[in-house]
Amino acid sequence: MTEQDRIANANGAASCSAAPTSVRAFEGFFAPKTAANSAEAVSLFKRFQLEPPSWDEFQRKIAQLEKPEADTTNVPRQVKVVYLVRHAEGIHNATANEVGPELWESELAFQEKYLDADLTPFGINDAQSKGPGSVKAELEKGMPPIERVIVSPLSRAIQTAKNFFAKDQVPDTPFVCIESCREILGCHTCDKRRSVSELKLKFPDVDFSAIKDDNDQRRIARRTRRCRLEQRNFY
Repeated sequence: MTEQDRIANANGAASCSAAPTSVRAFEGFFAPKTAANSAEAVSLFKRFQLEPPSWDEFQRKIAQLEKPEADTTNVPRQVKVVYLVRHAEGIHNATANEVGPELWESELAFQEKYLDADLTPFGINDAQSKGPGSVKAELEKGMPPIERVIVSPLSRAIQTAKNFFAKDQVPDTPFVCIESCREILGCHTCDKRRSVSELKLKFPDVDFSAIKDDNDQRRIARRTRRCRLEQRNFY
């Protein structure tokens, strides 16, 4: 079974490896929130809610899925629940909002000062105020413990993860950095990652061993289009 099989995601759905190189997503675990429910002050799941009535029932459904199928020679499924968290406000986000899209897209987005932009103070505070408390609330309700935290190699993603969780909410193992977790690729400097050598110095407690190339080899001349991004995510 490949690493891709073990960490594949389904936008809040439970996912599993049905074969050594295949991934399937299952429905019936999360449902979109209604407009009334989505107005909660602080919630771990802003746009989704549990479909089972409780986390206990959620885990029972997963246990059923993990049982071997009759046609799989008694090989149990490996079921994983993957939660996707967007990064908080980066310096590039704040600048783009301040100057407007025209100036940002035509000029500022290509400046070296925005290369692999960090979070703003607001972004750090936002992650700290929304993460630990809401994670704690769900864990107390019976949410399965977090087994692994996977991050993209962009600084803003790593900084978000570091501020989103309290130390006792995640395993006592390094966050794992995976190159393919990057959302947007392209010519904007904010989408270019630092070298692995730099990242190791900046984040010494993150595991970068899965990244082969020291320098960013995924730079392309044009930003990833939304349709291409969706195609990459779902296929």
